[in-house]
Amino acid sequence: MGCCEKCMTRIPYATLIATIMCALGVVIFCSTMYRGATLAVLMFSEIFSMQLFWVDAVKMTFVLIGACMGALGLMILMVGFLATGATRHKVYRGWGSRVSGRLSCAIVSISELDIGETSI
Repeated sequence: MGCCEKCMTRIPYATLIATIMCALGVVIFCSTMYRGATLAVLMFSEIFSMQLFWVDAVKMTFVLIGACMGALGLMILMVGFLATGATRHKVYRGWGSRVSGRLSCAIVSISELDIGETSI
């Protein structure tokens, strides 16, 4: 197996595409919310002659939320890289790890089912 082939089998393509989509969403979210807050300040100052000082804090909150979403997307991408390819076959090859992984997925699925029924 060549070096290029080893690298290509370790890339989690679905996670990579999801991270790119997440990054685009973060950029669009931050830019539109920041621009909207800036236009709101301009509108209030020119039309209503009011100064809104708290909007700067709101704009900074939008930027911080966007940074947190971006960091979470990168962390998920890192988990995707670590769980793909040879790592999965070397680290998680034991019978117990496969069974415990399936059991944890079943518990999460059942708990989501219970939460979904109570919210209806």
